[in-house]
Amino acid sequence: MNKDVSLEQYRLFTTLIHPGIGRHLHKHSSPNSLTLEIGCGPGQYRLAVRGNYVGFDLTTDDYQPGIPRIIDLVADARGLPFKFETFDLVFFSNIFHYFEDALDVLRGAVSVLKPSGTLLIFDYSQNSLERLALEYNRSSQGFMAFPKTAKMWLDLFRNAGLTELTVEPNASGWRRIRLAWLRMTVDVNAVHRWIDDHTGALVVSGRRK
Repeated sequence: MNKDVSLEQYRLFTTLIHPGIGRHLHKHSSPNSLTLEIGCGPGQYRLAVRGNYVGFDLTTDDYQPGIPRIIDLVADARGLPFKFETFDLVFFSNIFHYFEDALDVLRGAVSVLKPSGTLLIFDYSQNSLERLALEYNRSSQGFMAFPKTAKMWLDLFRNAGLTELTVEPNASGWRRIRLAWLRMTVDVNAVHRWIDDHTGALVVSGRRK
């Protein structure tokens, strides 16, 4: 279900791919896998996964002026139009904080995941989302953000039936070194506090039983 991508679209997509997200998607996909992106926006991550990719969003309207949505279908995250146990990898990229009904949305995503399939959420730290929530409250954009702590992310994934859970900064360099050092202390609360307090992106992962 991959769409053909023109040279112009390819050049645009390569500028929109976050290196950390691209790295995780390549790691968790394979040449034979089928990947679903929920709320894909421009759909640039079709270039980052191996195997086949399906991306959907609520609309075909341009993502931003000059940036079209190259999507496979129009759909809603709250009513996925797919058979159970279809995909090897399902992911959300920087949109999950919009869902107040987070557990229901996540359970829907898990339902279309094959046994032993992987679910990834790329989002922002509690610190970053609290700032974003304030910005939305002060503006007239009509959006809301629902911040989550590292513990809340893990509880959410666990309640959705996922195992092999991880939550960590989606970063490189000193942040990853600092995280590795904290984990050596075996102080889970200290690790979670550091994840919540840092400014930047997170990746949360789990595997379906």
